[in-house]
Amino acid sequence: MMRQKSWNQFKKTMAASTLAGAITFTGCAVMPSVTAFADTTEQTGQVSYDNEVMPIHTDVQTEAKPLMKGTSCTVSDGKNLYYAFEMMGVRMGIMKYNTKTGKKSEVYSYKIGKNKKGSNGFSQLSVDKKYIYATWDRYYGTDATKEYIYRIAKDGKSAKKLAIGRDPQLVDGRIYYLALKSKSEDGMNYSEDTGTVMSMKTDGTDKKKVAQIVNSGDAYRYSLFQSEGKIYYTKENENKTFYDLEGNSYQREAFAVKDENYLSVSLEAVNDGTYTYSTTGKDRYMQTKLYRTDNRTGKKNLVASFKLGIEKYSVCGNYVFVEANVPYKGADVTEKLAVYCYKADGSSKVKLASWFPAE
Repeated sequence: MMRQKSWNQFKKTMAASTLAGAITFTGCAVMPSVTAFADTTEQTGQVSYDNEVMPIHTDVQTEAKPLMKGTSCTVSDGKNLYYAFEMMGVRMGIMKYNTKTGKKSEVYSYKIGKNKKGSNGFSQLSVDKKYIYATWDRYYGTDATKEYIYRIAKDGKSAKKLAIGRDPQLVDGRIYYLALKSKSEDGMNYSEDTGTVMSMKTDGTDKKKVAQIVNSGDAYRYSLFQSEGKIYYTKENENKTFYDLEGNSYQREAFAVKDENYLSVSLEAVNDGTYTYSTTGKDRYMQTKLYRTDNRTGKKNLVASFKLGIEKYSVCGNYVFVEANVPYKGADVTEKLAVYCYKADGSSKVKLASWFPAE
């Protein structure tokens, strides 16, 4: 467990490390388990207008931009929301939340084998009619990663390893991904980026090299996106420019960008093509309110507010997942981290899990 002063300092250190190009951890921290909560709904429904300049003619529709989507820790199949959070002291399996019944359940555990050995969990989810696709970091600890792309049945009865890689993007019945390679050093097995974009069928067959976008030494800083059936990539933390697989460049302003990289510390705005989500607060380390703004009318509503700060959020259709700091009365700590699921209009929220922060 970590004292409040240490936790705030850790967030600032982490942000500084990210801007420098990478987050470096040493040692192997044992993470606390996730604490599940009963599904309770709280009404908020607050609407707010800041002292910002609003459009004079709100009935004039602005020019629509093509949607550019990155990977996300939350997805929807129209009936259920699927989510998986990792890092900052949490590991969890792939979870399912039924928005009609309010029922929450685990689809697939992050624990491996008969002895239930831990892993670093799941991220970068996609979904189709039958399966959930995800990056599964099967390493346990913060000093390395061992990432694979898995296909998991929605009923949780099967899981198939498709490739060693990350950033899976589903496009026209194929998965595009960043290929990795296995490495062994000092008795430690882990995965390393190659800078190669591959594609395969959704069952893992017919693997093809699509492009070599960078040398392997710097490849860990690159991420895949998709827009209108086409694959793009960008360099993490320098993502003002997108590149297609032929090397052509495009400015970020040309797209409505839905970028929810879970490692992001800066809480960048998310634009899903219809609404733009953004946070406000005292400074970049203390963002306390999340707003949704209609791209056409400029109308703004408050989605979520946390006095102790919002850490991350993820837009999933008409719902928004928010990870935030919440008060905790303990001898050594004054706050915990918690994940809530909100309706995007701010009308209700459900607490999904909470845990003590750790490196």
